[in-house]
Amino acid sequence: MSDLQSFLRDHCLTVLNLPEKGRSLFTSRDFLPGEVILRQEPYVSVPNNNSSESRCDGCFKTNGLKKCSGCQVVWYCGSSCQKSEWKLHRHECKALCRLEKEKRMLVTPTIRLMVKLYLKRNLQYEK
Repeated sequence: MSDLQSFLRDHCLTVLNLPEKGRSLFTSRDFLPGEVILRQEPYVSVPNNNSSESRCDGCFKTNGLKKCSGCQVVWYCGSSCQKSEWKLHRHECKALCRLEKEKRMLVTPTIRLMVKLYLKRNLQYEK
């Protein structure tokens, strides 16, 4: 946590808890439009796929997608995204494959996100 605090301080940022708003990020300098303030890989992510448009689970691209051959729920744009997501998806894939095919198609992005959070947390505790 001290690494985060020193990073924030070095970039003129601070985190405060406001009773009416909760935890908030504040700056002590002006930022230019489009300037990156923070860059962080997400802990887990799930694209908000719907029937009209699907996105790659790794990079969120929309073209040249193929479904996971196991669960038939998750989409990838290529082998690099599939490989980068495999450590976590293999566990999600097993769980999805236990569902009947009709029920698998009803799994929402919110449910997938909760499953991925649970699986990632468990993988961290196993280390």
